[in-house]
Amino acid sequence: MTLTLEHFRKALTASLDEIRQKTGQNYVYAARLAVELNRQLRVLTGRPEFRLDGHIFGPVLYPDSAAPNWVEMKFRDFLYAFPDIVEVEPTSSGDLVRVKRVESGEVRHKHFVGLNVEPKTGIPASRDSAQREAIQELHEIVSEMCGESGGPVPVISAFLKASEAVRATLRSAVSETGSLIGVLQSYPSSFLVSYPEFGGLLQPVETVPEAASKPGYLIVDSASIMGQLGDIIGARPTPSQRPNWDVLADYISSGFPASEWKLRYFHVVQSVQHESVPIAAEKTEAFTRYIGFLEATGYSVISLENDDVDSDYKRRHQSRLSTSRQAIQQFIEKLAEIPSHLALVTNQRELLEIAAARSNDPSVGATVLCGLRSDFLEAHSEAWNTPRLRVVDLESDVRAFNERLPQRKSVTVEQFDAARFL
Repeated sequence: MTLTLEHFRKALTASLDEIRQKTGQNYVYAARLAVELNRQLRVLTGRPEFRLDGHIFGPVLYPDSAAPNWVEMKFRDFLYAFPDIVEVEPTSSGDLVRVKRVESGEVRHKHFVGLNVEPKTGIPASRDSAQREAIQELHEIVSEMCGESGGPVPVISAFLKASEAVRATLRSAVSETGSLIGVLQSYPSSFLVSYPEFGGLLQPVETVPEAASKPGYLIVDSASIMGQLGDIIGARPTPSQRPNWDVLADYISSGFPASEWKLRYFHVVQSVQHESVPIAAEKTEAFTRYIGFLEATGYSVISLENDDVDSDYKRRHQSRLSTSRQAIQQFIEKLAEIPSHLALVTNQRELLEIAAARSNDPSVGATVLCGLRSDFLEAHSEAWNTPRLRVVDLESDVRAFNERLPQRKSVTVEQFDAARFL
């Protein structure tokens, strides 16, 4: 479908009202608003992979601007197009959005007339009960015929002949997405689809009711990820260049069912007794606001002291990584006592190997390994993408950054995105 100005306006107003009803406040950080707005638009368009970018809203909201400018537009530019609804205030912790006009109750319902939206579930309108039942039946068919290892998608397509209802329902869904693989990939909690370029290998994932009965722990290794981000940028990341950690939490919680996802943010600070160099007051204040933002979005922040005062940055960074690694390793080992899911965000090879090994134990839940341009994860992505173990990238899969990161490594022609270089 073609999105219009009215679609964007209604979705934005509905998103603000949804957040206001949850928080009771008339302001929200832009990152959280973007998550809710994308959810509303995914429902509206019926496309679970939809993500609002400049090339989508630019032609509608800024028709007089040139195409190259649309590609470079940020979520802030989207909000600037609605000055009667919101006011954007840039801060060191990200853009703060203040609501100038709040719609609720009967008015809110009016905004959804004709949009066919299910605000509470986040399930596209095209995914009605018949399609969900068809996916569940297909899950049972694949599990019974192929076991945990699954089978080729073309072969499994033949199995569908055994159930005319499943085949008819999925045929309708295929007509919307263009391929059976596309439909199956939109149900990551039911199926893992690998090797799509060769027709696809379909593997059944642990059933949703059993998976959702376990808690999940999302662990962020800040020292590793922020260090890698600094290497990519070539400088200390500014607040606008940091990952949107609430986007990550939304990606994990929506893609991997759990009874509850508990968010843990590990970061390393200099020991008080070794603060030989005073820290500027504005930096301390900015850092405090950043921690406050993390806590407001649901993260428990775990501060680890490190007393290394080596003047060499690389040695000091390695010491910080070691501190973080030891604490997170203890945390993962403790999780062995609790049947739970684990999502680990790090580039540290040792931690990734420890987390991957836990997936061999059937008594624990699923494991998600998330890195940032990790060569190690990329090398193991095929072997480690199983029904119990997933590999994702913070940039390309989660899309947790507001700003495009510099491209400093070679890519294949298939991976090349011309729009990034306009």
